[in-house]
Amino acid sequence: MGRGNEQGVRRNVIFGVLLSLLFLTAVLGLAWSTLSASLPTLDGNLEAAGLERPVEVERDTLGIPTIRGQNRKDIAYATGFVHAQDRFFQMDTLRRRAAGELSELFGPATLQADREARVHRFLARANDEFDAFHKDEKELLQAYADGANLGLRQLKAKPFEYYLLGVEPRRWTPQDCILVVYAMALDLQERPGHVELALDALKRTLPETAFEFFAPSFSSWDTPLDGSESSSQPPIPNGNDFDLRTARTQVSPGTAQQFNLVMPDLSGRRLVDSGPESGSNCWVVAAPRTHSGIPILANDPHMNLRVPNIWYRIAYSWSLSASGPTNYVCGVSIPGTPPVVIGSNGHVTWGLTFPYVDADDVVLVETKDNDPNLYRTPQGWRSFEDCSESIRIRGRDSAIFKFRTTVWGPIIGRMPDGTLQALHQVIDQSGTINLNRLQLETARTAQEALAIAKISGVPDLNFFVADNSGKIGWTIMGPIPHRIGFDGRLPVSWSDGSHHWDGWYASDQYPECCGTNMDFIWNANNRMVGGSELAKLGDGGYDRGARARQIRDDLRQLRSAKEKDMLDIQLDDRAVFLERWHSQLLSTLSKPGAVSNRERGEFQRRLGDWSGRADARSVAYRLVREYREEVARRAFEPISDSAKNIYPDFSYDSLKFEDPLWRMVNSQPVNLLNRRYDTWNALFLSAVDSVIQKMKDRGDDYSRYTVGEKNATRIQHPMGAALPWLGPWLNMPVDRLPGDRFDMPRIQAPAFGSSLRMAVSPGREKEGYLIMACGESGHPLSPHYRDCHEAWVKNTPTPFLPGIAAHKILLRPLDASP
Repeated sequence: MGRGNEQGVRRNVIFGVLLSLLFLTAVLGLAWSTLSASLPTLDGNLEAAGLERPVEVERDTLGIPTIRGQNRKDIAYATGFVHAQDRFFQMDTLRRRAAGELSELFGPATLQADREARVHRFLARANDEFDAFHKDEKELLQAYADGANLGLRQLKAKPFEYYLLGVEPRRWTPQDCILVVYAMALDLQERPGHVELALDALKRTLPETAFEFFAPSFSSWDTPLDGSESSSQPPIPNGNDFDLRTARTQVSPGTAQQFNLVMPDLSGRRLVDSGPESGSNCWVVAAPRTHSGIPILANDPHMNLRVPNIWYRIAYSWSLSASGPTNYVCGVSIPGTPPVVIGSNGHVTWGLTFPYVDADDVVLVETKDNDPNLYRTPQGWRSFEDCSESIRIRGRDSAIFKFRTTVWGPIIGRMPDGTLQALHQVIDQSGTINLNRLQLETARTAQEALAIAKISGVPDLNFFVADNSGKIGWTIMGPIPHRIGFDGRLPVSWSDGSHHWDGWYASDQYPECCGTNMDFIWNANNRMVGGSELAKLGDGGYDRGARARQIRDDLRQLRSAKEKDMLDIQLDDRAVFLERWHSQLLSTLSKPGAVSNRERGEFQRRLGDWSGRADARSVAYRLVREYREEVARRAFEPISDSAKNIYPDFSYDSLKFEDPLWRMVNSQPVNLLNRRYDTWNALFLSAVDSVIQKMKDRGDDYSRYTVGEKNATRIQHPMGAALPWLGPWLNMPVDRLPGDRFDMPRIQAPAFGSSLRMAVSPGREKEGYLIMACGESGHPLSPHYRDCHEAWVKNTPTPFLPGIAAHKILLRPLDASP
């Protein structure tokens, strides 16, 4: 009996396990089947309502589509189709980013981002901008939307993210394309108002001589295109002018308030950050300097790295007229919009970087003494507009977000004396969205492309171009505000009308260079011009110029350049900027008594592996980099603490602090020494100790304290970041890469870096390359979800043009014959 019962129990257990395995297999099979159903349609014929003529969509072995049609509107239709088939969830999150509707998908985690977006009221603006478009522009966006909705319907199941979130995808509208443009403008802009508010805080804290020294207008590393390098620097304040040990701040009583309506939450930022959050490199090598005799344009936009990539590779071919030639364009697009953003059409090649022009102003708002609900404008006293926005939050009740706005923009803070601050931005002005950049796809000369760039809408960008006749050029793409009565460097009142924006500069007033008499054009987010041209653009936080100088010097070494030479420059990780800091650190540690303990001795020994590069295995580079940051933090601490009484989010990251820092380190003026230290050498050694302690706090030893560990990639899908158990399936693998976050061509951080690397000559696209992180598809079961990523990690050139077709779809109008 006992043995029989035991065998029965065993049979039941085995049966239960088998049943569970069968159930699990069935669940996994159902999940796999559902996920597979949302893969794109790659072959066959499809009827497409709204299409005028048949369109072919071919895909190569990397999933890159080539679209062939007979007019641009049908090309837009098919572009919407492939974007939605491969990336609809990404399109959805982009439009929601601008609309302030992310929390409806992701819950409270994105509530702050939604608040920041809602003050712009982009939903209403998108409708207004669309209504103002010409008829053919409206029809093109409608065609794109129709194609996107067909692409979504043709998926046999909704994209997998919507199953995880428990929501349904929403139809695409033409206005959503405008929201995507706004989303890109939001993500590119660098903390609007921050530079002005930081400078204003220093101005109010320091005497004039000290302000000029600690907040210089120019950098000694500047490499502007027009040769307007700064040859002089403000003098170091002497003890009679300013003494940090005895100085009292000039702050008025009270504490400033930042309302965090538009400004991101900066509470976790350090005193000195590594650099701006947006960036890019772009340069053009003139025809006489290339092997082919045709200019080469190279571009590597530095952006936040996510899955999927922000870029979507694509090629178009269509007839310009019934009997005219066929137009071909190839490059990258942004899912949610129809144009090729960076690309080449056989006649012209163009690239972009973020320009850091001054595209916003902090306006001081004068309120009425006896009625704080009224503020002064040039037209008289006016009531504030009190706005209320309801934000839907997944899993919670809606949140009511209230803010106050003015004719100039939303209120973002208050000075210690009670003066309100409003933010006036280019992206909030009517008429700043248009489709003019579509004309680049058919431009035939560099001059024509430059003219198109100047009349294009937001976001503002540096625009670079080369044509097949040998001309190269640069200008600003997007509207440039025409300031009256002030230069935009510091906040001012606009109440009496003497300070304001008088619309935009006319196209013929834009800074520009174009011709065949230049060897190179280069940019790495540095200022491009000086004098009156710089006065037009203002300073929105230009890069200090070390990266641009290194690129320029690399270019000067070229004699018969090929595309491969462009990749070598893009991967240049030489530590030119930090060389002097390495020498200064060695000098500090070589002084008598400096190496007073075993830890400093080991630190000094580890500096011996200095290779002069930010290579992945380098310990010395990381130590020198962090030493510099610690020296800066200690040197600027007294001034920053005072500035934060005026502007709580003050940091030096957008200011040109390297020159005053290095001059203090070299001259070691006693009057500018942080009073916490007896000597400058004591400050330097304290910085060394801090780097050592930081490493110990992280639980690392020197063998793991490398550049590669610091750059260990974290390229995540939104759902892989939110649900860690999905991470191994959705996120890109971790790679330990060389490079640094700033001051060298090869920019790299865990979730920031080169979103693509490309180089191409107009008319020689077959010889060009385009290397892109991740892959074309946003679907983890697609072979194209990550099939480009290894080439990006290893920098293996991928052809600029799509390859041989592996799949083909024919989209036919509903009434077309089979």
